Amino acid sequence: MTVLPNKIQTQGEASLAACLDGLELSGVRAEARAFLLDNGLPNRRIEEWKYTDLRGFLKEIPPLAQSAEAETATPVIPADVCLSVINGVCADVPASLPQNVSVQSGITASSVVHKMPNTNVALNVALASQGYAIEIGQSDKTPIIYIDHKVVADEPVTSASRHNVVVKEGAKAILIERFGGPDGSAYLNSVGMSVDVAKNAHFVHIRILVEGDEAIHMGVLAADIAEDAIYEPFVMSVGSKLTRSDLQITFNGERSHGGIRGATLIKGKQHTDMTLMVDHAAPNCTSVEQFKSVIADEAIAVFQGKIMVKQIAQKTDAKMMSQGLLLSESGAFLNKPELEIFADDVVCGHGATCGDLNEDYLFYLLSRGVPRAQAETMLIQAFVAETIEAIEQPEIVEALEAILSNWLVNR
Repeated sequence: MTVLPNKIQTQGEASLAACLDGLELSGVRAEARAFLLDNGLPNRRIEEWKYTDLRGFLKEIPPLAQSAEAETATPVIPADVCLSVINGVCADVPASLPQNVSVQSGITASSVVHKMPNTNVALNVALASQGYAIEIGQSDKTPIIYIDHKVVADEPVTSASRHNVVVKEGAKAILIERFGGPDGSAYLNSVGMSVDVAKNAHFVHIRILVEGDEAIHMGVLAADIAEDAIYEPFVMSVGSKLTRSDLQITFNGERSHGGIRGATLIKGKQHTDMTLMVDHAAPNCTSVEQFKSVIADEAIAVFQGKIMVKQIAQKTDAKMMSQGLLLSESGAFLNKPELEIFADDVVCGHGATCGDLNEDYLFYLLSRGVPRAQAETMLIQAFVAETIEAIEQPEIVEALEAILSNWLVNR
């Protein structure tokens, strides 16, 4: 096993080194391996991990999962293309695909580690050996693509995959990803994706995280948005012991727009960290960032959001809002919004709120005969609905609202 004095110090870092030693890595994956061994796992002294002590959570890196029998993916809404990733291994590509959609499976090259040089990215790039490469061309119909990421194992394992999506000029597409696994299993699920949205394209991207209650989910998403393009990602996080999502959205073309939203629903002692970087690198672009967190019991939700406006990005209009709803006195909402602006003709702002259920609203409902439990449920649904209902596809809104309703019933 590779031993680096004064660097591999914890059991988690030692198990990571052992896992990496068993892999033959080259190119960008070798660079990621070197980054991990040089830097180890981050703790709270690292600014971007200030609220999430990964070294404390990852006491040990489980071995890479063995391949499992492929299962038929059941999409949350009817889809034109259904893909499945079991234990980090891609299932066969369906024989019949829409004419404007191309899908290949196997190792996908990625430069994401250079764009986001942090532990989450390096971990995914080093460990992932498979992924889908998806290209969507222009068509009269907007295809719906569904990817089911599933971990199937009775013991702790690591599942890792990395994917690449290209939405070509003038194309429209909807991608829905679901991430899940068994309760009671302390598995690690590392999933990375690079997205390129070309000129005049429109891409709706939904990620649904319903991992097992002892799981650790490490997600990475890097997107480049070209001229006059629209990118609308939405992340719903439910379940898992720890969830860390790193998103970097870069506006490289003029007049591009991003509607970046998410909802977090956590309870018990769950910990969720949404770290967002929005980079405005072209003029006349707009972005809206809106995230809601519902926190019950002793759970902790973290939002770290940063908007950077480069000097060239004049006429930028960017607004970021994150809001936490505390359902108990033991929960916590940790928020760090940032603006870094180098242009002088922009409209940018950020805001944050945190509190419990509004007593006046509760009194109004109770005074009209609504039982307290139902009244609380109605207010929580209304709080989250603002982000969900911004999605224009009614069938997706209905599916996400069903997940919210199920969480409220079982919280």
